[in-house]
This record gives sequence, C-alpha cells and structure tokens, in this order.
Amino acid sequence: MKYIRVPVFFHIPKNAGTYVYNVSFQFLRLNSFDPLGIWNLEITKNDRLSYRLICKPKDKSRDEKYRKINNAHLRRVDIEDLDLEDLEIYFLEVCDVSFNSCAEDIYKFLPVNVKPYEFLFLREPYERILSLFSYIKSEQSKHEVTHKSIENKSFINYLNSPQLEGSWLIRNFLKIPNEVPITEDHFKKTCKILDDMIVCDTKYVDASIKKVLKDCYNLDATFDFGKVFANKTKEKPDIPFDSLDHETRDRFMLQTYWDYKLYKKYVH
Repeated sequence: MKYIRVPVFFHIPKNAGTYVYNVSFQFLRLNSFDPLGIWNLEITKNDRLSYRLICKPKDKSRDEKYRKINNAHLRRVDIEDLDLEDLEIYFLEVCDVSFNSCAEDIYKFLPVNVKPYEFLFLREPYERILSLFSYIKSEQSKHEVTHKSIENKSFINYLNSPQLEGSWLIRNFLKIPNEVPITEDHFKKTCKILDDMIVCDTKYVDASIKKVLKDCYNLDATFDFGKVFANKTKEKPDIPFDSLDHETRDRFMLQTYWDYKLYKKYVH
C-alpha cells in the first residue's frame, strides 16, 4: 500500500505555532489545484479549539455542517459532527488541549493509507517564558482561559510565584496535573514520544517548515515567508536572565529543569 504522509503539528503555545500553521496554510493553498476550495477548519471540543485542519471538502453537498466564519477559507465544526471521510486532509494541527487525545479523537478515523508525520518546535525555556508572560497579560490572549491571570504581577514576581509554568510538554503529553511532581520516569516516557517525531528549534523555523513540506509533498516552499502573520508577542520584558537575582534564577531553573533537559536533548 502506498502511504500518504500528512504533517501533524503539535502546537506548543509561544513556540512559533501560529506562524507555522499560517505558513503551511498559505503554501498548501497556493500549491493546490483548487486554491479557493482549501479550508482552514477549526475543530472544537467542549467549546474549546482543539484541532485545526488544512483540508478540502470531497463533496460540496455535505459541507453545511462546516460553518463558514468570516472569510472564504475559515470554517468551524464541533468534533461530534466531524467526519474525516468528508475531507481531503493536507495538514493537521494539534492544539495544546489535545496532546493526550489526538490518537483517540483523530488518528483512528484517518484513512488507512494516511500516515501522520508528527513534528513540533521547542524554544529556549527562558525566552518562551518572557513571551508567555507578556502574551497572557495582553489583549492577544483574550480567547485563552489564562487571559490576564497574572495581570497584577511584575515579571520578577511571576518568576517567583506558583503560576510560573514548568514541565509543560511532559504534563500535556502524559496528562499530569500541576500538583504532581515530574519524575525521571515521566521524562523518559515523553522522550519515547518525541523520538518518533521531528523535533525542531524555533531558531530555524523557516528551514524546518520547508523540510516538513518537502518531505511530505516533495514541493519547495519559495514564497515570501515575511508576509505571513506570526502572532508575535508585543512589549516583552527586556530582562536578561543573567540580570536576575540569584534566588530568582535558582527558582526558575528548578521549575524549568525538565524543560531544559528536553530542550538540550533534542535541539540544543
């Protein structure tokens, strides 16, 4: 049987995820025989955005349940109404709430000749936290459940608070609550998952996207990447890590110990 490789992107918040998806959408749309027919399909589960598909309907008569939102390409459907038999699938984004459930929600319904090509991006943990802090405080995050949850904290106070995020990827892959300490066993289980993926560094995002699209579609991405919306966080604190006091640095490194261990193992 000849397999079709479909990119499956695991979107870690503030790791260039919006940019990766938008570049992929524009590239696949422009390289389609039917560019006006390509959809950006948002899939909701329990009223939360859980997946996004770059796809095309196989039968126009069945697309009424895929609600048109605000332009020719954007559609939305609840996962209970999703039927992958309706669609030609070119790209799947797994949102953060679905890292632990995509096999049950999506993979088991894929055609037998479709093989997921899984990839994600990792970012230097301190750089990610700088961006995450500003994002949560801004209007850009108004659709997030964490929106303005740290509104009254300074960056230094945030680094020293229980809200400082740590071990994000491990917790989301393995569905481990924040109150449960991460162990070496958790780390090893996460590594087994990542060993079967393409793990990229956000420092080389354009080259990595080109590789994914080349591997899956044997097409070269040659359009202007600079014109694609990247959802970059505005007004990030300009606070070098070395300028932090020793206590804050130690606390941060303790909280992000497993994040750094994954980053150093796979991309650094």
